[in-house]
Amino acid sequence: MGAPYALLSDNAKSELSNAVKEILRKYNIKDLQTEPHHPNQNPAERQIQEIKKTANTVMDRSGAPGCLWYLATVYAAYLLNRIAHARLGYKTPIEASIGENPDFLSLLHFHFYQPVLYYEKHESPFPTSKERLGWWVGLAENTGDALCYKILTTDNEVIHRSVWRPSDNPLHPNQREDQQERTDAVITSVTDDLDQARLNLPIFNPAEMVGQKFIKDVNQLPHKAKVIEQLGDGKYLIQIADGDREEIMTYNEIVDHINRQLDGNNEEDTFIFDQVIDHRKIKGKYEVLVKW
Repeated sequence: MGAPYALLSDNAKSELSNAVKEILRKYNIKDLQTEPHHPNQNPAERQIQEIKKTANTVMDRSGAPGCLWYLATVYAAYLLNRIAHARLGYKTPIEASIGENPDFLSLLHFHFYQPVLYYEKHESPFPTSKERLGWWVGLAENTGDALCYKILTTDNEVIHRSVWRPSDNPLHPNQREDQQERTDAVITSVTDDLDQARLNLPIFNPAEMVGQKFIKDVNQLPHKAKVIEQLGDGKYLIQIADGDREEIMTYNEIVDHINRQLDGNNEEDTFIFDQVIDHRKIKGKYEVLVKW
């Protein structure tokens, strides 16, 4: 399908980064943002709500735990892309997008979080069972054939398997595996072990950056800097010192300066004031009168 014509974002910092802008320039993709506090300007927001609503319903009906929200969301998106819409001429989004008529068969036989038994021959020496208990959590679109699925194991690992069966078949039970249970996964983050004080970083609305002040090194000397104008495309005009110099900086560069300035480890190396009113030299040392 190739690169999109444009990227419409909500001014999130991750979507205004230099890395994203480099990709957009490389593939000639327009960089667009919505007006602050107006998510309705992004057509995707309505569909995001529909996907989240469907994922919640899927988890409610299946009894899936909250830690499986991502798998439920992917499944909901897959499902909605294969349901016909009146505004598309009763075509599915997949057919309208790439011209292929999707196969619904894989969605009719099983449901999300359905207990299953999958075949594990090579890791099951005699006399252990060659079947393992798992849960059906979606389709493996990029692995195997059309009937290859995602299976959640009792160890909370998602694997791809095409040989498996429902575990609740009364004619062919597997009593050994049916006795096992899955322990809910614990969701962790790379920030869990960080000092919480260092996570309280300032976050500014890009539309409210004008007037922000920070310290910027010029020729290895600290100078007061102030945002005086928003230029668009995530760039701002900066006034250095008392207006002796002006410079253009990006949103990320400004926020990085403010973060370093407010970092407790650098507290002694930075200063914040509005204006130098006067100064004098006494016994080889300068005293400075400032307006805070």
